[in-house]
Amino acid sequence: MIRRMNIQTKLIGCFGIVLIAAAASAAYSALAVHSIRERLANEIADSTKLLDESRQITIGIANMRLSMRGVTLFSEQQNSAQVAKSQAGFAAAASDTKKVIDQMEASPLSAEDRAAVATIRSGLERWQANFPQFAELCISGHAAEATEITLKVTSPIMDELQKTAAELGRVSRLRQQNGTQEAESAMDHSQLFNLVLALVVLASGGLAWPVVAGLVRRLKKITHALSSNSHH
Repeated sequence: MIRRMNIQTKLIGCFGIVLIAAAASAAYSALAVHSIRERLANEIADSTKLLDESRQITIGIANMRLSMRGVTLFSEQQNSAQVAKSQAGFAAAASDTKKVIDQMEASPLSAEDRAAVATIRSGLERWQANFPQFAELCISGHAAEATEITLKVTSPIMDELQKTAAELGRVSRLRQQNGTQEAESAMDHSQLFNLVLALVVLASGGLAWPVVAGLVRRLKKITHALSSNSHH
């Protein structure tokens, strides 16, 4: 009876280990894949959005610069219609850039990113505040004074905006790459864990096999003995 219970206990233990290992492997794989997928999706989505917004700001800055050049050029040509068009283009580009900044500030940002966005907003507001004086000087024929104001006041603002937007885009791109690398690393760990569990399952099966083989041999002996006793 004791030996029979020992065999039963061994079988239950071996197959229990197999079942537990298989269940743990399936559960871990499911959780790991879900976690990796969710984290990767969130990181890539946030980084892509911030990168796209940084590019929009860069485009807005370029359009505002172009409009200022238009005001200067068409003022020299005394083309009031094109001057007015350039002024409208500057206002539209500034408005579009401000909308992008509003979107960025409404999004979940790190303290570093939020500080960069605040710097961009401050620079944009100062640039907009200086533009009317610049345009008035150009229109009134004081191009030299307008150029001096641009070089001393506006150009540093434009350079700061471009530098900050470019750095924000660079950081966002780096986060994309890091997120992808982390996801790949997590997938590698998951595969390694599954491999270890598979080895555990195989080892448990290997341990269970001698027990089962021994049980079969014992049953054959018992059957043979019963058959002999029945014959006698």
